[in-house]
Amino acid sequence: MHPFRGQEVARPLRGRIAVGLLVIVLAATGVTVGLSGGAGAASLPPLGVYGGAAATGGPGRFVAGTGTSVALAEDFLPGNAGWSGMTSASSLSWLLGPWKAGGDQLVLGVPIIPTDSSGNAVGTLAGGAAGQYDSSYTTLAQSLVAGGEGNAILRPGWEFNGNWFKWSVATAADAANYAGYFRHIVSAMRAVPGQSFKFVWNPTGGSNGYDLSLAYPGNASVDYIGTDVYDQTWSAPQTPEVSWTGLTTGPNGMNWSASFAAAQGKPLAVPEWGLSIRSDGHGLGDDPFFVTQMAAWLAGHDVGFSVYFDVDVSDGSHDILDGRFPNALAAFRTAFAAGTAPTTTTTAGPTTTVAPAPTTTTTVVRPPTTTTTVPPAPAPTTTTTSPPVTNPPVTNPPVTTRPVTTPPTTTTTTTVVTGPPSAPSQLRAVVSGSSVIVTWVNPAGVQGDNVFRDGVKIGWPGWPNPVVTSFTDRSVSAGTHRYTVAGYNSSGQGPVSVTVVVTVARHR
Repeated sequence: MHPFRGQEVARPLRGRIAVGLLVIVLAATGVTVGLSGGAGAASLPPLGVYGGAAATGGPGRFVAGTGTSVALAEDFLPGNAGWSGMTSASSLSWLLGPWKAGGDQLVLGVPIIPTDSSGNAVGTLAGGAAGQYDSSYTTLAQSLVAGGEGNAILRPGWEFNGNWFKWSVATAADAANYAGYFRHIVSAMRAVPGQSFKFVWNPTGGSNGYDLSLAYPGNASVDYIGTDVYDQTWSAPQTPEVSWTGLTTGPNGMNWSASFAAAQGKPLAVPEWGLSIRSDGHGLGDDPFFVTQMAAWLAGHDVGFSVYFDVDVSDGSHDILDGRFPNALAAFRTAFAAGTAPTTTTTAGPTTTVAPAPTTTTTVVRPPTTTTTVPPAPAPTTTTTSPPVTNPPVTNPPVTTRPVTTPPTTTTTTTVVTGPPSAPSQLRAVVSGSSVIVTWVNPAGVQGDNVFRDGVKIGWPGWPNPVVTSFTDRSVSAGTHRYTVAGYNSSGQGPVSVTVVVTVARHR
């Protein structure tokens, strides 16, 4: 997500973002979208949802909870394993495999400057503009075509005008390099036989020190103009109306995107939007006004698709089904379930901003004296349609990145368990530089695990297959952090483990 305000401040990668390959999936299920409305109503574009990493069951959960017809789903691949981790077929199979098994079309956000496992960038905008990474994008295209995803829609370097990604565009010179890099990516990938890719140019709202159009690669390289929208504001008074005005009319905001897209003759896309509860209080919380205004805005513009971001991550809570957005959920069901939206302005409804509760866990487990560096995960050999179990509201979301999935170590269970599993035991954590390696022992009946840092779920290692008992949390901020793990199965998530507390030294 992005803060929409006059002056951008540094924001690290989010689990929605995690450094990674953003994936949106167009379901091949025959779902009808963009239905015609009656009097006073307008047709909405296809609606999608992000429900968790490789969570092929996420759309079903969202449909059941909101009463909508979902045509797209969204996902993320970590981009902190170098070029091969982002492009090779073996590295992508854990993600592509489950979606391919369901016959879904992918839309991928491509992290155009990935990092190594230590967080160091392995490319530059200038290098991309010079064509230094063309071969990597040829490999990516070949991997997608071979994986049955040659018709994917791609978002190279999304939110590039923010200052929270390695591919941040801060100057006019950066903008020119970004535009050139984008053209190289498109040319390299379109040259691969069997492809029919489409590409999204995806800035975000907020002021910049340059003309954003300088970063535009040209109509020949772009199929959609994208923008991401979250219900948060740094303006006063902090009301739904003030927030919406900033989102639509602010610098490089939604209305700017619509005008720019119209001038280029391109449709819009909103690959990420959502309600927001933030630990710093700048989210508008349970805000039905935002939902109804979004529906009307989407229906009133030439939008190809939109995707609701339905998970709670480190920089905010957005899961509309987690019980903290009852009024907004009711408005969502009304506005989106029928596929039409009112064209008139909606009066703001009640807004409740929920503040996270303080963390009170104090149990400490000493880590072992040895450390192990864990490489990025190989692909699992089987898939499942069950997503990670949604956890209840969590506390104190830190600002951090989602780590790379760690290698699987198969655990065999023979005991039949009814109900959720009991808590994992023997939790250990070892600090290695800016990484924390967490290990544990699972009880019987576990089908997967959720790992929490400071009360926020940061990963589900090994999901969907097989169950593993280790996790490496990378690029952890300096300070004291608390880790817990909870197992889950088809009956739900069990209790969390004891807490292990570690201190990460300031990075030099």
